[in-house]
Amino acid sequence: MIITKTPFRVSFCGGGSDLPEFYEKNGGCVVSTSINKYIYMSIHPYFNPQQTVLKYSENEIVDDIGKIKHTIFNCVLNELEVDGVEITSRYTCRNRIRFFQRIYSGIASYTCLL
Repeated sequence: MIITKTPFRVSFCGGGSDLPEFYEKNGGCVVSTSINKYIYMSIHPYFNPQQTVLKYSENEIVDDIGKIKHTIFNCVLNELEVDGVEITSRYTCRNRIRFFQRIYSGIASYTCLL
């Protein structure tokens, strides 16, 4: 089992200007910091190697990783060609903001799988 702890990041200005699509044309500048709130992700082989299980604000059990509804998990697992695992995420924030959950799920899952 692998467990990761990834801090949430808050951008004060320049959000999005750290993406190549923007800074290659316009330059970029980002002022951000991490805060003492975290996402914890764990991954381990699932007992049925033909299935992949995701546990976040919803639960998904799929036989084909291409059928994963969570777009970021779908992208990460397909890109790294990982299946037959169970991935669980937990947040330390009381007020869940779905947009940030999705982004940090992607960051943490890459960290967990690499």
